[in-house]
Order: sequence, then C-alpha cells, then structure tokens
Amino acid sequence: MLARFLIALCAANVLVSPAFAAAPRPVVVELFTSQGCSSCPPADLFLSDLSDTRPDVLPLAFHVTYWNQLGWKDPFSFGDADARQAR
Repeated sequence: MLARFLIALCAANVLVSPAFAAAPRPVVVELFTSQGCSSCPPADLFLSDLSDTRPDVLPLAFHVTYWNQLGWKDPFSFGDADARQAR
C-alpha cells in the first residue's frame, strides 16, 4: 500500500513539475526609499510605473530610517528596511 502511494506521489510530481516550471514568475524589484529623501520621488514614480505597466514585475518599496535625522520622519520607515538594504 505504501509503495503504491509513493509511486503515485512520484508520478504526480513528474506531471505537475513542468506546469510549475512553465508558469511565469514575477521579477522582484526592491526600492529603498524615504519621504525625507530629495532624490527618491523619481525612483518612486519609476517603481509605480513598473507596477502599472509590467504585470510580470513585483515592486517592493522599503522605507529606510536613516533619512529621518534630517528633520522629517518618514511614517512608513522601519529599521528592518535598513538591515535588509545592508544585506
């Protein structure tokens, strides 16, 4: 019984794997940004345009904290974004 189950599982894996391999996968684009950064708005706009025009793109915006020291605290910023960018 167990042998039949394992054979069926292996057969199902062989049949399903090409379907997953053929499925389109999104391209992940990460942008590290901040509301306190003067050069970030063009990059934010570019990421937004990618999101609107490219269904194959998964845009991610991470708001970093290190611009918060300039007097404007970005309410979307978080320390893990800084660590992710550093990695």
